[in-house]
Amino acid sequence: MLLIIAFCVYCLNMLIGIAAAMGLFHFKKLHHIVFFMSIFTAVIALIKYSKIEAIGIIITLIALPLLKPRSIYHSIAAIIGFLSYIWWIVSAFKIF
Repeated sequence: MLLIIAFCVYCLNMLIGIAAAMGLFHFKKLHHIVFFMSIFTAVIALIKYSKIEAIGIIITLIALPLLKPRSIYHSIAAIIGFLSYIWWIVSAFKIF
């Protein structure tokens, strides 16, 4: 369940980032707060479900603050993190 919560927080952060990048809203502070929550929930989930699949998420969460916002690299890193979460969830819950 904690892994699903971490995934939902990450998705919320992605949606806030997309809305900010499109200029719909200015969520800079909220985006940073939710990003911190995303890191926190990912670390807690990693402790509970320690799997090698989490490496993509950890690398993404380290790389995102280092990449320029609204750049293609920032977007690609966010998508890699999203896909890594999907892979982690599928393997943790043995969906396939």
